[in-house]
Amino acid sequence: MSGKYVPPGRRGKLEDAAGEKPPSEDESLWETDNIIFTKSSLHLLPAQLADDPSKAPSSTEQVGPAGASASEAAEADKGSNVEGNAVNADTRPEESPAEQEEPTKEPRTPIAVFKHARKGQVGRFLRFDGWYQIEKLAYLAPESPELVKMLEKKWNKTDRFGNARPQQRSEAQWRESLRHRWAVLKLKKDEDAEKELGVPKIGRLPELDPESPKVAKKTVNEMLAEMRMGGQGDQKTDSRVKGSE
Repeated sequence: MSGKYVPPGRRGKLEDAAGEKPPSEDESLWETDNIIFTKSSLHLLPAQLADDPSKAPSSTEQVGPAGASASEAAEADKGSNVEGNAVNADTRPEESPAEQEEPTKEPRTPIAVFKHARKGQVGRFLRFDGWYQIEKLAYLAPESPELVKMLEKKWNKTDRFGNARPQQRSEAQWRESLRHRWAVLKLKKDEDAEKELGVPKIGRLPELDPESPKVAKKTVNEMLAEMRMGGQGDQKTDSRVKGSE
């Protein structure tokens, strides 16, 4: 397949997405706005945040409606504001006084965030960045235009000279990513957890720790020799047992 693959949501448009300046590797959406994208373990995210349209991540990132499916996104478009495609309060059914009461929110558990270490730091692949809380949460429906735009931001990089360097993605890779439901999270520092919990103490694996003593690995021939020696010992034991009988 030759040429650049264009997902269905971007076909027929005049603007060239590659012409937009994406965030650089050192100045990503996490570095500037504490925003991350994920499609894993979505069931662990707090549902009360996603149910509140006013808490969608910043409109400057254009993350789209906080809907879980294409049908929900369509309903949101019917009564949306300009910034976040949030459903208008007038379009919602009237609630009883009991339903209007603010639900009791359980205290949220702080999240430990780790970042990939810079290249050249031998033996240190991740470093602790701090304790955070989820401030805003939105979902992107599979194959939605908002998801396409988000994936372009995720995969596009710029070099140190400011030149756009989009990562090449095959049609199969695009389809695999577009078929999933994604979440956009905006995090904020949890100052109380920083003071109370401090830096988590997590031991590193010995093979990843440059200060741990090196253990010589056995070769295949050495392991086979040990197996043969063990088999000969078993045969001698069996012969002695038979002779005693």
